[in-house]
Formats: sequence, C-alpha cells, structure tokens
Amino acid sequence: MNYKHIVLQGYWECKPEKTAFGKYFERQAKIAERDEFVEKQDFYGECLSVIKSYQDEVYYQYRKYLTEHDSALAGYRTALKNGRTIDDKGVAIQTHIDNILQERKGKEQQGYENDTYYFWCGTDGNGKIVNDMFSLEHKLYYPILERMKESINILIISISEQSTQDNDSTPGDSEISLSNWGRNDQTRYEYDPITISRIFEHCQKTDVFDDQISLSDFTMAIDNTDFKEIVEKCAKRKKKSKCMSVINKLSKVISSEWYRKTAHSINTEPTRISGISVPCGWKKELDDIK
Repeated sequence: MNYKHIVLQGYWECKPEKTAFGKYFERQAKIAERDEFVEKQDFYGECLSVIKSYQDEVYYQYRKYLTEHDSALAGYRTALKNGRTIDDKGVAIQTHIDNILQERKGKEQQGYENDTYYFWCGTDGNGKIVNDMFSLEHKLYYPILERMKESINILIISISEQSTQDNDSTPGDSEISLSNWGRNDQTRYEYDPITISRIFEHCQKTDVFDDQISLSDFTMAIDNTDFKEIVEKCAKRKKKSKCMSVINKLSKVISSEWYRKTAHSINTEPTRISGISVPCGWKKELDDIK
C-alpha cells in the first residue's frame, strides 16, 4: 500500500475541515482491512510514520534556515576579533552580525509549529519528499500534519478502549461510541482522548517514551490502572522519575481514585509520586497540556 499517497490525499481532502481527518483515516483503515487484510492498528501506525517523516522534514528545513549563515557569522566575528570593523564596501562588520542575529531571532520566535506557514515539507504527487522546485507539487505544513496525527491517535485510543470494553462486557454489548471513549465500563474512569494523546506525544517528543511504548500500551495502562510495565521500561532508560510525573499529571485529568489504584500497581502511594523531582521546564510543558 502507498501510505504516503493515502496521507497526502487525506491532507488535501480534509484540510478545510479540522474535524474531518478522523473520519477519513477511519474510512481508509476499513478499506485497507477489507481489501489488503491490514489490521487497523498497523494501518494507523504506518500513516503516523509517514506523517512523522513529513514533520521531521519541516523541522529540518527550519534548522537549516537558522544555521545557514553560521559560517558567515563566524567569519564576521573573527574579523572583529582581528581588529577589522568595516567590510570592503564600508559597511560595519557589527551591522552584518546584528542583521544575521536579528533575522534568526525573528524566525526562532516564529517557530515551525504554528500557523505562519513559513516552513513546509515539499512532496511530489505521490507523497515523496522532494527538495527541488521541478518535482515539487505540494507543500505540507506542520500544524495541519499535527491535526492529522492527533486524529489518528484518537482512533488508536478508541481501538484500545474497544478492547477494554469487550473484555469487561457481555456478548452484544461491545459497541463503542464517541461518547464512551476514555471510559472503562468496569471502573468508569473518564478522560478526554485528545488530552491523553497530547500527553503521550509530549512523552515521545521528550524521549520519556521510546518506540517500545505505543499509544495503545499507554491507553491500556490507563484503562487498567496498571503502569507497572511502562514504569519498568522507562526505568531501564533512566526515565522513571518523569514517567511517575506523567502518572501524577494523568491523575489531574482522570480522578483521585484512578491515581490511588495506579500508584498501587507500581507499589507506591500518590503522595510519593507527587513529591518526585523532575526538571522544571519539562514539568511545566507537561502541566500546560490541556
């Protein structure tokens, strides 16, 4: 299957409607399951991989822009150090330095994850990343790719939730609706799947979770109030404290009862988890997730 083409088609088909991505990928997953015998989890995983490659390209272009004048900047600073204050055209060396730094600062403040659309990933008609204007057919922007990823993450959470409900229900009671996402029928813990997706993405982005912990694993741990396996995996990579802090964050969007049971699953108490020390900047980003 050409997952790049599927993602590209979804990008342009659903771009005007922020809520349409989920319906598109769910529809494509059913087609893949019917025609290619591809399981939904695998289908969504492949689409996420494509989206990540596009986002990585946007970030690469952003970093490339910020560093493209590094050599010139070093040259100007060396000239100043050696006592030269103006160039051959009579322009002050410091002016060149100030201009480079000012332009860089402007783009750093602008960033690549917002809706300014200055940085993008270029592809051809089949979704292959290209860097030349002759092959370029499409420009993909980070914010829209992020909305696509979030929509797919919600679909993955719904599959995990469905599995949990199937295990807890009697035959004929396993249908799931959007209103039931984030609810375990046995314990009735409720949460916003978008918030859970964003917390997971933060953990991946900051390397708390590696590729051994999937969104499905994360969701199942939440639904089963059992973080033993995830904490153990993080501990092997010296990320245990941050993982415990994630549990504390989750308690604020789920419930104190969930917090108590989850803490017991890793042989501790909520009060001990809440007192764990982690880097302030990382914790603030986690706490700011809504």
